[in-house]
Amino acid sequence: MNDNESRLVEVPRGLGAEIVEMVLTPDNMQQLRDERQRIVLAWCEATFGAGPAADLHERASRVVEEALELAQCEGVDPDLLHELIDHVFARKPGQPWQEAGGVGVTLLAYCERRAISAEQCERAEFARAVSVPKEKTRERQSAKAAAGIARYPE
Repeated sequence: MNDNESRLVEVPRGLGAEIVEMVLTPDNMQQLRDERQRIVLAWCEATFGAGPAADLHERASRVVEEALELAQCEGVDPDLLHELIDHVFARKPGQPWQEAGGVGVTLLAYCERRAISAEQCERAEFARAVSVPKEKTRERQSAKAAAGIARYPE
């Protein structure tokens, strides 16, 4: 996505243009976030190996796994989740940058409604993940792989 694509947004009614502009304007926060995502991927590579870390199907599957765990802790009915799968896969696939943005925006709305900071949750989870011994994390990944739902670490 280029800078022009990020600007092609209609301002929703009742939401001031200055607020939308503040959210859409790249600044130091974006640079910090971009650096953090590079650090997270480097941790994935060091923990699981370059292959699993680079496998986009694996990365997308882990996003889905985390989203399902969030739905589970909120008591979402598994039958609804199965219906959502059917609904999504009956449509034409979107673009990765747009769908990743949708995941991020949806998470921000969820966190605001839940009165938790997405930023703090993300930082705390990464701190927790890197504090787990590498062998234990790799064992958990291997168990998922044995169940057919993940790639084996390298």
